[in-house]
Amino acid sequence: MSDRLNATTHSAREAFVSRFGCDAEFIASASGRVNLIGDHTDYNEGFAMPMPIDRHVVIAASEAEDGVTTVHSASLNELAELNIQNPLAHEPGWKRYVAGVFHLAQSRLGECPPMRVHIESRIPTGAGLSSSAAVAVGIVNLVEQHAGTELGLLDKAKLCQRAEHEFAGVRCGIMDQIAIASAKPGSAILLDCRSLEFEHIQLDPSLAEVVIIDTDVSRTLAGSVYGDRRSTCEQAAAALGVGSLRNVTRASDLDSLNEIQRKRASHVLAENERTRGFADAVRAGRYEEAGELMYLSHRSLRDDFEVSCGELDCLVEFAERIGAEGGVLGCRMTGGGMGGCAVALVRAGQSGEVIGRLQADFSAKFGRSPGAFGA
Repeated sequence: MSDRLNATTHSAREAFVSRFGCDAEFIASASGRVNLIGDHTDYNEGFAMPMPIDRHVVIAASEAEDGVTTVHSASLNELAELNIQNPLAHEPGWKRYVAGVFHLAQSRLGECPPMRVHIESRIPTGAGLSSSAAVAVGIVNLVEQHAGTELGLLDKAKLCQRAEHEFAGVRCGIMDQIAIASAKPGSAILLDCRSLEFEHIQLDPSLAEVVIIDTDVSRTLAGSVYGDRRSTCEQAAAALGVGSLRNVTRASDLDSLNEIQRKRASHVLAENERTRGFADAVRAGRYEEAGELMYLSHRSLRDDFEVSCGELDCLVEFAERIGAEGGVLGCRMTGGGMGGCAVALVRAGQSGEVIGRLQADFSAKFGRSPGAFGA
């Protein structure tokens, strides 16, 4: 357990006692994730390469004597009674989502008695680091503890994805849930989003580090362009007579599509190739090559998929200006887009200097300093 996770766990325990007047009987946690490369490929049955970050959701809980499941969200500073049996009785929002995860978890693992629950998160919300998926995985981990049994990794990921679809209104792929459920510190996974097979790929800390820079431009997938981009990809696949864009292997196959469909599909095809190339480069220790693929990925997300924003584009430009000689090997936006974070691959031992330079350049441009931390 990392020092940061220890600190979050301690904070969650103390907050639980303060809120409910008793000690927590159960502690569960889940990490956030950052996607190194392979965005908007998961729902197209393509490839992605996410890795866990040292920022966590910690859930403290105990059985409730009053027969009511009560959940406190530290991030929102809200306390709610949940209807686990009928989550849709709640208005759309975090209460429905949390109740929905509990509902689905208990349908697989057996009924839990009513519980008092405190959710403590150190994952920035709206930043593209999968805070909502981490909450879901953390809740399932909690129900597993109480039940004394575990779901398989893929079953857990599918359950959490279903909760996003049914109770959060986000038609997400399964990348985030698998990445979080399978998390190993320091390792990314190369995920085939069709077969759901994945391979852990260890990053060599003596050669490269991962840095995350938060633009503080919040994004909400349910109300963003995410749904539009997914629908366009599905329309493009249908126009080509294939089940998903994963079935298309040549750029020339896209000639029959309209301009917007062709741009979106072109990103998906190229991003799948970049993701596999990135994994090969990391395995071989060719981190400069991996970094160049990150820059190409960002340009594609900016120009063909059109999900970047000015702050993200500027961060990537600043990173390119620093260059490999200054310690930056590659940089790109990460996550669904239209805000959130950029992720950079940095030479080992130079992350502090790189963060300082990126923050200074960003502050000079936008008048505020972005949050930044190592993965």
